[in-house]
Amino acid sequence: MTLAHYDAFFTFSTAGLGLVVAGLLNLALGAKSRWTALRVVLTVALAAVVVGGLTACTDLRLGLRAGAMMLAGVIITAGLGSDWVVRQISQLFHALRGPAPRWGLLAGAGLTLVLSSGIAFDTADEAYLDEELKELELVVGRPPSRPVEGIRATTDRGTVIVLKEPLEPRPIERLKAAEERTLKGTPYAERVVRLAPATDRSNCHGWVFTGGQFLLSPDDVELILQDNGYFVVAPPERPRSGDLVVYRQDGTIIHTAIVHSVPDDDRPMIVEGKWGTLGAFQHDVDKSFYGTHYTVYRSHRKGHLLNGLNLSPSHPESHTIRP
Repeated sequence: MTLAHYDAFFTFSTAGLGLVVAGLLNLALGAKSRWTALRVVLTVALAAVVVGGLTACTDLRLGLRAGAMMLAGVIITAGLGSDWVVRQISQLFHALRGPAPRWGLLAGAGLTLVLSSGIAFDTADEAYLDEELKELELVVGRPPSRPVEGIRATTDRGTVIVLKEPLEPRPIERLKAAEERTLKGTPYAERVVRLAPATDRSNCHGWVFTGGQFLLSPDDVELILQDNGYFVVAPPERPRSGDLVVYRQDGTIIHTAIVHSVPDDDRPMIVEGKWGTLGAFQHDVDKSFYGTHYTVYRSHRKGHLLNGLNLSPSHPESHTIRP
């Protein structure tokens, strides 16, 4: 049970108990008018006890909510004993005996139902989209981060690349669950081979250029392409294992991966890369969240790692060191 359910339970149960006691109290006092002042004092005191008791057990917000519900019930019940209120209700029901008011009321109720259902749908749809965006952020976004101290990473031309690390890495279990929800129902779930689990430690760019140790931005990738001598692999030249694949959307870099293999037939080449803060996967180049707008790059340097990063051959992320 969620906290919201507990709040609702305490509020309604306390207000209900207060109404039971208020009803029994007023039944005991009977219908004599001389008890009116005592009736009001005792009922208000009872509402105060409800608010104070629930506040002591939980918080003031729930106490005031329960007290307001209880007083609303008492006021409505007391109002039903007023001759003026009874006359107004009688006149209302008399007016509704005609066909025009009755069917007009029905039409109004129907219109209200249509409008309220539309509002409810929009609200639910917005909540769903918000949740979808949160899941998508796990794929394409970066967690809140800070610059890493003590490590100086540079391009081949000496440009310093700011390495970043997550401020508060999220639990692996949470990322794993989000990854499962993200992949579920997509055409990619059965077409990928997992290489590494989900982690906030690095994103796709950091997986390629820092061996999965840090976070990098798309702007960093643009600098690395310029400074490290990358050139576009265009036909008739064929891609080969170890080449860099850069995905773009509207000219902006959104993902980087590495060519794993290139089949001899017409099948698409296979790449490997980390999907945001999700896991690292091996898949067909055109089968991912990042679309099919990609460019293959190559450099004559050894591997893709930035200078200043030492990664032993036994390191689990040493996939980025290639001849």
